Amino acid sequence: MMVYQNLKILQEKIENAILAAARGLESNS
Repeated sequence: MMVYQNLKILQEKIENAILAAARGLESNS
């Protein structure tokens, strides 16, 4: 169960990072 929770948290962090990167690219161009 802990592993599943950790994977879910990691996935959320990755999604947030991707969204932040996308926003950064949009504001740069």
